[in-house]
Amino acid sequence: MPNPSRSQIKKRVIHNLSIVSGYSEESIKETHSLKNHLDMGVRQRESLAPGFEVIAREYNSDAVISKAECGRLATVKASIDLVWSRAKGSS
Repeated sequence: MPNPSRSQIKKRVIHNLSIVSGYSEESIKETHSLKNHLDMGVRQRESLAPGFEVIAREYNSDAVISKAECGRLATVKASIDLVWSRAKGSS
């Protein structure tokens, strides 16, 4: 499958962030902090891993995104970039 555009990945990542955080997709901005703006603790961030991995694997069947990586994510932008890089096949 061809590499996804960043905007394709962004929509899906923001959707997942919305589900986990309880904030609406429309209110989530790339500049937002997962902790300070979306009130997401480490466990909530770690719970993003399976959903993020599903998104990345649609484009790269070998993509792996760990709970530990997601637990360290600080911003919406970093979340999008992580999934996008794995979907393209780079770590």
